[in-house]
Formats: sequence, structure tokens, C-alpha cells
Amino acid sequence: MDRSDHISDGPYDPPDDVPYPVSRKTLKYFPFSMVLTDPHLNDNPIIFVNQRFTDATGYAFDAAVGRNCRFLQGEATDPEAVRRIRHAVESREELTVDLLNYRADGSSFHNRLLIAPLFDEHGDLLYFLGVQTVVRPLEGPFGKAAKLTEQLRELQHRVKNHLAMVLGMLRVETRSRPSEEVIEVLAQRLEAISLLYDSLSDTGDGSSDMVDLGAYLSRVASALQLIDSRPGVLVNVDVESAPANVDLAAHVGLYLSEVMTNALQHGLAGRDQGQIRVSLANEGARAVLTVTDDGPGMGEADWPNGGSIGSRVVRDIAARTDADLSIETDGGTVITLSIPLDA
Repeated sequence: MDRSDHISDGPYDPPDDVPYPVSRKTLKYFPFSMVLTDPHLNDNPIIFVNQRFTDATGYAFDAAVGRNCRFLQGEATDPEAVRRIRHAVESREELTVDLLNYRADGSSFHNRLLIAPLFDEHGDLLYFLGVQTVVRPLEGPFGKAAKLTEQLRELQHRVKNHLAMVLGMLRVETRSRPSEEVIEVLAQRLEAISLLYDSLSDTGDGSSDMVDLGAYLSRVASALQLIDSRPGVLVNVDVESAPANVDLAAHVGLYLSEVMTNALQHGLAGRDQGQIRVSLANEGARAVLTVTDDGPGMGEADWPNGGSIGSRVVRDIAARTDADLSIETDGGTVITLSIPLDA
């Protein structure tokens, strides 16, 4: 049966007070299919899917958002797997389960699904994360299959932890911003995390604990330049190779995202031309990340000691990684972060 007749004609249009991630560039390179659902809305609908979800299922962003994930189920889907999923959602528990799902063209695939609730620091439920991996029903010798399962679980656990870190950094914003803006900010920050997993997948099976920090930050800088899309604003990247564990890389990637976003939106605001330089020097025990823009400088501004979310994230990451942060602003801005590589 062709299921394309169930695809909605247009994008989901939530009420004004409903969180909704409008950025569709987020998580483009994420190595798993991913969805976010909002349990505070009727029937726990999907509020975001990435490109890998579309690749795996055939359902585009607008066709999936606003619907409960059960629309991927079909006549041969195991009722017991469905029952376990329902119980996990109702109980707000993490679950990994294999089940049969259906693509938009009616073909079926075996889905290894991780469902994980995402809580704030008070233990209040924010969202459900679903990470989907297309697997073969019989995947080689039992030992190889068991190893693959363990690798997937490790990666899925890592995904959950990094998303929870981002949500934790944003939690204060839910009290001072409209919900739509908070989710847009969330989407922008997840771009850096998604590129980290792309870097991990390039190194092999993606289960390594180490990543080349220079290569990863180069990808983050390039992605932010593409998002800005002003042809006259140039981003020059000069990075050295520096090995870092994946959690340190996640923090530094978020830091670079904040600093470059600040430079693009404020340092070069209203300008059709400008230049940002991103450099990373490997000094052995430490890596020194420098971001320079040729804007007018900050003047009397005391960034990052203000109350904006970007400044708070920068301060938080510097503290978490035991890094030294310095800022020079005179005819441009130079922001330097000296990071211990064993942080």
C-alpha cells in the first residue's frame, strides 16, 4: 500500500504558545534519524525531524511534524513492541526496542529505536527524543550483531547526554523568552552537536572517544558561514590537528557556535562585507582557539558578562572546561579561549 496519501499538504501550524523548531538546517549531518516530540501537546506530536529521518522514511519535514510517531507503524508491526513504547512514554522511561516501520512508499524497514525523555534540572519533562537506526533483521554472526548493538547503544546514550547538556544551558530562557524563540535557539545550538557526530562517523563506526578538534571546528565554522549566507562576509579558517575527547569537543563546538554567532549578528550587523578568522593552535597540553572579526569592536559593552543566553553559554563552557577566556576589542574583536586538552 502506498502511504503517500496520508502525507499532509502543508507544514504544521501550532498555536502561538507552542514550542516549534523552525530551523530545518539543524542536524542535517546527524548519522541517525532523529525526532523530537512534545508530550505537553495533544497526542505527543513530532515537533522536529532531521534530514536522516526523511532519508530513512521518505516523509519530509512538513509531512511528519504535527503527527504522533505511530503513523510509521503498519499491519505487520509487532503489537508487543508498540505496547512497550506506549508504556515507556507513559512512564517517562528510556527504552531501546526493535520494531517494523513503514516508509512513505509502503515498503517496510526494521527500526532500532531509542526513546529517551529529556528533563530539566527540576526533573520536569521537556521533550522526548527518538533516535532511529535502520538495521537488517539478520546482521551477520551473533558476535558482530551484539557488538553493533552495543555501539549503537553507546552512541544513542551519548546523543541523549549531549542534547540534555544543550537543554540545560537553555532552561533559563524558557522563563524570559517566547517558546518559539527558545526552540529556534535550541535548533541553532544543535547544529554544532550534529556536526560532531558527523566527525565521529567519519572516523569509523562512530563509537570512538576521540575526535580531531581542529577538523571538527572547521566544519562548525563553515556551517555557520553557510547559515549566515552573506556573500561578502568571509570566514577564514586556520586550524591545527588536536586530539580531544568527544565531550570536550562538544563543549568547544558549542562555544565556537556562540562566539561566531555573536560576531555575525552583532560584530558585523548590517554589513554586506566583513571578515571573521577562526584559528586553532595545538600547544601540546592546551589548544588555543581564537576568533577575530573586523567589526567596530564592542565599545563599552562588557560581553560576555551580560545576561544574554550566548554570553551565559560562553561563560558556562569556559568554566566547565577549565579554560582561560580573554577578549580584546579595539577596531575589531579578538576572543581567545585556551583549553586544556585533558579537560
